[in-house]
Amino acid sequence: MRGEVIADAFNQVLYSIGLGVGVFFSYGSYNHLKKPVIMDSAIIVILDFLFSILAGFVAWGAIGYL
Repeated sequence: MRGEVIADAFNQVLYSIGLGVGVFFSYGSYNHLKKPVIMDSAIIVILDFLFSILAGFVAWGAIGYL
């Protein structure tokens, strides 16, 4: 069961990043050509993951099963 929950969390991260891919394009259009974007992408993915986890805790806390 625990492995399925972690896999679902990573799937949620990928889906939410997939929905926000337009943000990557617009963010990239304002950057310089030689700017390294790997770190920026990693920060965005990590923050998205943390906000997804936080939203899960808030949702379960509101339902009362936390």
